[in-house]
Amino acid sequence: MIIDSIWTLSFLSDGPEEFQDKIANAAVIQKVNEYSHIKIDQFQIPCLRILGNLLGGENHMIERLFDLGCFESICDLAKDNFENLDLLLEVFWCFLNLSKTNPKIINSILKNEKFFEIIKKVLECKNNKKVFKFYYYNYFIQ
Repeated sequence: MIIDSIWTLSFLSDGPEEFQDKIANAAVIQKVNEYSHIKIDQFQIPCLRILGNLLGGENHMIERLFDLGCFESICDLAKDNFENLDLLLEVFWCFLNLSKTNPKIINSILKNEKFFEIIKKVLECKNNKKVFKFYYYNYFIQ
């Protein structure tokens, strides 16, 4: 039942701003952030989609997620699950959405060492998919 609820939030978070505002309240996001660390794809993937959708929203929502530690949490997830390409693609969805935000947020990202460790690890990986590198180069570094 929890997984179905998280998937429902994931679909709603991809909707209009009024849905995103309701989902982005602190209590819901803290739970989503907590569930994203359960090492089961059925929890992690929809949680990251929720965070990714909200991180592509309005600045007040993005700042709220930053204040709640969601960006750090997403970076930790990537570092702890580097072999899980499905999860990494969701992480990069979050990063991609953040790259479209205001300069204050982008500066916060650029000051984060974990972020660059993840990027470096992905780019140095000999067995990763070419599509993954393509995704990163075309959508994030522009």
